[in-house]
Amino acid sequence: MSDRPLTARSTYIPIPEEQIDVWFADLDAASHRNDTFEGLLSFDERNRAGKFHADVDRRRFIASRGILRTLLGRYFAIAPQSVTFSYGPNGKPALPGCELHFNLSHSFGRALFAFGSQSPLGVDLELVRTLPDLVQLGASVFSPTEAKAFATIDAREQPASFFKCWTRKEALIKALGTGLSYPLEQFSVSFDEPARLLSVEGDRTKLTSWRLHHLEPELGYFAAIATQQAEGRIVLHPFELPPF
Repeated sequence: MSDRPLTARSTYIPIPEEQIDVWFADLDAASHRNDTFEGLLSFDERNRAGKFHADVDRRRFIASRGILRTLLGRYFAIAPQSVTFSYGPNGKPALPGCELHFNLSHSFGRALFAFGSQSPLGVDLELVRTLPDLVQLGASVFSPTEAKAFATIDAREQPASFFKCWTRKEALIKALGTGLSYPLEQFSVSFDEPARLLSVEGDRTKLTSWRLHHLEPELGYFAAIATQQAEGRIVLHPFELPPF
């Protein structure tokens, strides 16, 4: 593996045009390699890790960034520490001048990393769990159409329905790179299968070209992928620790 830095001319091991690679990782299991992972991080990433108050959050951040760099190192056949990120206005990482798109998400010690060559990507991962006042919470984060439909769902089914809807909305705004600055009430997604965008209010040009995919990478976890690829085949891989 080369130690050269990642540039626009770096050799890229291509992902097939119709394919999106998705890697699922156990951050808590991986964090026992954090002495190695931390050595892969940039000064800025190590500084960010040091700002976490809880040790578990710091360990998971280091593991997630180390895994991301490890995977990018595999795709470009370079040393993981050679990867240099750029960041959008809302903090979305990217590879300047390179043809590989990626996004990541983590929840309760698990992480999902998505890679594709044809379109920007957004990914969200959530542990399905019961939260207090789900109907009220849905009214605050869903569109009026979604909130009305959600209020009619049997209480026993609400946690699963809530996180199906939320991961799809979150994946879309992450794909756009806008974060929560995009008004969540201005678009509606499905609660059921298949995952899809149902309606958009206001400026439709930002969202109507996006497609959604639902994933269940592990029992109890829901995820969504947002992409502009007309045909997107999702290939899910378990992340295995490299033999350092």
